[in-house]
Amino acid sequence: MDDNVRNKVSVVKKNRRVKALLLDLIVSTVASFLAMLYVRWTTEPVFEFGYYLCVWILCGAVSSLVAMLVFRTHKIVMKHATVTTIAKLLCVAILKELILAALVFTDLIQIGGLIQFKMLILVSDFLITFLSLVITRIMVLLIYKDLKDSLDDNIDRVPVMIYGTSEKSVSMVLRLQHSAHYVVKGYLSRNKINDGLI
Repeated sequence: MDDNVRNKVSVVKKNRRVKALLLDLIVSTVASFLAMLYVRWTTEPVFEFGYYLCVWILCGAVSSLVAMLVFRTHKIVMKHATVTTIAKLLCVAILKELILAALVFTDLIQIGGLIQFKMLILVSDFLITFLSLVITRIMVLLIYKDLKDSLDDNIDRVPVMIYGTSEKSVSMVLRLQHSAHYVVKGYLSRNKINDGLI
C-alpha cells in the first residue's frame, strides 16, 4: 500500500512538472512571436517576413526548451515565488537569447536586415520573454493564493486566544496562521500596557 501511494504521488509530481514546462514553453514561444511582431512594426518592412517569423518562432521554442531543461525551471514549485525563481527565469531568458544569437550571427537562421535589426530582435525577445515568464509565475501565485483563501473561508476553524506576548507566543501565532483547525483571534496578557490591544 505504501509503494502504491508513493507511485501515485510520483505521477502527480511528474504531471505538475510537465504542465509547468509546457506553460513556460508556450509563454516563451508567444514572447518570441510578440518580439518579432514588435520589431516588424518598428522597423522597415522585411522581404519574406512570414518565413522569418515561422523560423524565429520555431528556433525560439527549441532554444527555450533547451534553456528550461538546463535550468530545471519545471521543478520549481509554481505556488511559491522567490528570488531564486526569478534568477532562474532570468538565466533561462539569457540562455535562450545566447542560443538564438549564436544561430543568427552564424547565419544558421537567415533573418533579413541589418545588424541593428538582428540586435533589436534579440533584445526585444529577451525583455519580452523574461517579463512574460515572471508575470506568468506571479499570476499563477496570485490565483493559487486566491483559491486557497476562498477554500480556507469555507472551513470552520476554532477561534483561539494566545496567552502572553513573549517570543514563544508570537511563534505560536505564526505556526497557527496556516492551521486548518485554528484561527487566532488575539493575545491575553496581564501586562497593563497591553490593555485594549489585540
